[in-house]
Formats: sequence, C-alpha cells, structure tokens
Amino acid sequence: MRLYLTRLTLPDAPSERHRLLSEGAHRLLSWALTDGGYDPRDLRLRRTEDGKPYLTCADDTPAGVELSLSHSGCWAVCALSDAPDAPVGVDLERIQSVSPAVWRRFLAETPDEPMGDDYTSILRWTCREAALKQAGRAPEAMPPEDAFCTLRPIPGYLLTVIGEDVTSVCFVSEREHSEVSPV
Repeated sequence: MRLYLTRLTLPDAPSERHRLLSEGAHRLLSWALTDGGYDPRDLRLRRTEDGKPYLTCADDTPAGVELSLSHSGCWAVCALSDAPDAPVGVDLERIQSVSPAVWRRFLAETPDEPMGDDYTSILRWTCREAALKQAGRAPEAMPPEDAFCTLRPIPGYLLTVIGEDVTSVCFVSEREHSEVSPV
C-alpha cells in the first residue's frame, strides 16, 4: 500500500473548509493514481450503499485498485493498493483531547475504563475509523492491534492504516496534484 499526503491551503470560513478538504483529497487520489500508472480519466469513483468509495473502469468493471481517503486540519491522505479484493482503510486525526462522553461512547473498551490520554484516545479513534473504512461499515469485531500500522508523519497528527503493508509514504505538494484531473 502506498500513502500519499498533502497539505492544503484552506480559507478561514468553516463552511468552505470541509468542501475544499474533500476536493483536495480527490485531487490527491487522481495524483496517486497517475503516480501508480493509472489514467484517472479512465476510472470512475463510485460509492457503495454504505458510502465506501471504490473505483471502476469506464465500462463499470472493477479497476483492480483499492483506496481509502481521509483528511484532518489542513491535511489530506490517500491510501492506494494495487491488490484487488484486499481493502484498505486510512484515518488521519490531529492529536487532541476528546470529551469524556466521546471516550465512554466510542473509545472505552469497558464501561468503567478510565479515560485515556490524548494520544491513546486518538490512536483508538484512528484505528476504529480505519477499520470502518476498510470494511465499508462498522466491523463486527475490531481487528487485532497488530493489523494496524500507525505513523506520525506530520507533527501533532496520527495516521493509522489497515490492509496490506505500507510500502511508501509520499508527500505531494498541493501544486503538483492540483494539475491532475479528478476522477
């Protein structure tokens, strides 16, 4: 699996930020596909009923590539795998405090587990998000810890992936990927 990261220039207006982050992640996907030897113009980005993105060729046959996208703050990441039928999941989050309610509802492994520190909280969050993205829905059981790869390529952020092994991490300038046509 190859990981592609980019930092995006975003406006201060919150209403525009999310849209531009999503667009930036899709431009990054196009760049990553081109880098992997695919022509993004020949592929179509589709979504399952649950919202999981996948790629098809123009004739709707499977493209033979697996992907996952995430964004946080001003960063976007794309995980791309050439192993068909080997889904991947990626999540990127800024390391920050979570509320006790979020800890109890989503992150605690038992009802009485004491709240974890910021790193532990975000690590659990990114693992759950990556597993959800890999499966396309909430998994029935969380995969074992050693199924995940967690990296800190950006100060103050955690990036967690699940799927095949990470073979490369590529930082892409916004200028480079803005010149590629979106899928």
